[in-house]
Amino acid sequence: MRPVLKTFLAPLVAALLAACTKPPIEQMPEYSEQPAVPMQKAEYIFLPLPISNPAKLFEVFQPLVDLVNAQATDFVLKMESSQNYVDFEHKIATRRVHFVLVNPYQTMRSETHGYKVFGKMGDDDRFRGLMVVRKDSGIQEVNDLRGAPISFPAQSAVAACMMPKLFFKQHGLDVETEAQPQYVGSQESTLANVAQGLTRAACVWQPAWDGFVQDQPEVAAQLEVKWQTDPLINNGFVVRDDVPEAHLRVVSEIIFGLHTHTAGREILARLKLSRFEPANSATYDPIRDFLKTFEQALGRPPVPKGEL
Repeated sequence: MRPVLKTFLAPLVAALLAACTKPPIEQMPEYSEQPAVPMQKAEYIFLPLPISNPAKLFEVFQPLVDLVNAQATDFVLKMESSQNYVDFEHKIATRRVHFVLVNPYQTMRSETHGYKVFGKMGDDDRFRGLMVVRKDSGIQEVNDLRGAPISFPAQSAVAACMMPKLFFKQHGLDVETEAQPQYVGSQESTLANVAQGLTRAACVWQPAWDGFVQDQPEVAAQLEVKWQTDPLINNGFVVRDDVPEAHLRVVSEIIFGLHTHTAGREILARLKLSRFEPANSATYDPIRDFLKTFEQALGRPPVPKGEL
């Protein structure tokens, strides 16, 4: 090779070798303690018992969901409502939802679908069935309802259906064979039916009646509570069995502590409730005893339609 050409190529070869062994600054990888794509948070659905219309339920329960989300760091809680009791029960039976506020009968039935009891509403003395009539109805005795239409939210509603049915039976009236039960989907609809004269009596639980009196005082003034049942254990809080214990612990600490601070007490006030409290499956032994009495008097309790 000629000396001149050798002199010219040597620097060029050196430059090319350097380019191959040392990547440009803009191609150098960057390292960080944070992942390039944020980790996806777990999402859980909270489903409350359809004790009111969906708009009212969101007004009552969304502040609780917001409180949980303000404190949770690695999961998000979202609220969902139900069209009626059948829709509510179907969502449990198909395991669509994660945290559910259920009545005592549904608390037990949810266990067969892979849910476990972790809490309940307090104030058991307020979990009773009320039988409401119009003040101008002329109804004085249980037998005055013989052959009459009576409104209930759903067959599986404990305080608003099963307990009143047992009360009526013990006082001489078999609702299924000697009256006309009407299952209208919600507690509010139950009261609206009797107020409008579509049914002769309405069966609801105590908090639903209290809320109706507060929200619709003029209509409620036309009605009266004619009879009431003895109290039973209050609604349960259940969780799907695949929710991690750490996440359940966050939710539990928040709901069991609501009565200790102002924001929590405001949430409880909307529910006409003093507190939530811890519970487990054995806590609901009183409902098991009730169901035995119910079966002896009226036959086997109905399978919720949403499970069929």
